[in-house]
Amino acid sequence: MEKPAYGTALEEHLKRSNREIALPLEACVMMLLETGMKEEGLFRIAAGASKLKKLKAALDCSTSQLEEFYSDPHAVAGALKSYLRELPEPLMTFALYDEWTQASNVSDTDRRLQALWVACDGLPKNHKANFRYLVKFLAKLAQDSEVNKMTPSNIAIVLGPNLLWSKTEGTLAEMAAATSVHVVAIIEPIIQHADWFFPDDVDFNVSGMFVAMTPEPDPGPFERRHPSSLVDGDSPRKDRYLSYPRSNPRSSPGLIPHPRTLTRQESRGAAAVSALYVVADESITVKETPAGEQEQPMPLPS
Repeated sequence: MEKPAYGTALEEHLKRSNREIALPLEACVMMLLETGMKEEGLFRIAAGASKLKKLKAALDCSTSQLEEFYSDPHAVAGALKSYLRELPEPLMTFALYDEWTQASNVSDTDRRLQALWVACDGLPKNHKANFRYLVKFLAKLAQDSEVNKMTPSNIAIVLGPNLLWSKTEGTLAEMAAATSVHVVAIIEPIIQHADWFFPDDVDFNVSGMFVAMTPEPDPGPFERRHPSSLVDGDSPRKDRYLSYPRSNPRSSPGLIPHPRTLTRQESRGAAAVSALYVVADESITVKETPAGEQEQPMPLPS
């Protein structure tokens, strides 16, 4: 019997399923992109327990029969929160907990962003790829905050405790309370400056499994098929699933380049960047940084 995705370590799930983005994460993001982006209180309003349980069971079975859940974005958001919360190790990792929290305590805004970038750069390869995918989606969600009321701050408040907690004994509520003083100061600026932390474009349909059968703006019915069943001219409009338009992938409205960048010493000197994530049309590939070289961040946003 196949081991479920929920409650399974990220690395194990990805290896077993031959995926680069966790199935519950990609499936929930793709459903929310279709029907949930303008839903008020997404991730804040609780879903019905029975619907949530049924969706989690469907995702655990790796089923593609998800049509009935598109009409309940709060259940989908709840399933995504549950996946993050039930990971044996948080997406932002136990090992970097102290570094994340120390970065959040830096009073100077520029130096706080630098410290957060260094912590983010220290994430293991698969954790970084999945964190990047999630952050880009949350930044896209925040673009509709006038309608959905989910500003970067509100997203950080409701989702942050599911992304980072300490490796100490105690209940989830106790761990969340201990982390909450730091988590907003960590997650909010990362969402606000998502294109600085992760400057490359993201195709959220990374596996190619999700296909919208009707052109925008009509939502219409949906059909999901395995990538191998797609033929030329049969793929959906990809701009629907991009973190920002491919025509200008480096654009970052509202972020003005700051003249000061991280020095090698500030970037932990000898610590080399684990990997650069380059998004292709249908998948994320990893390009290793050459030995002796170190990735430098983009100029700081103002």
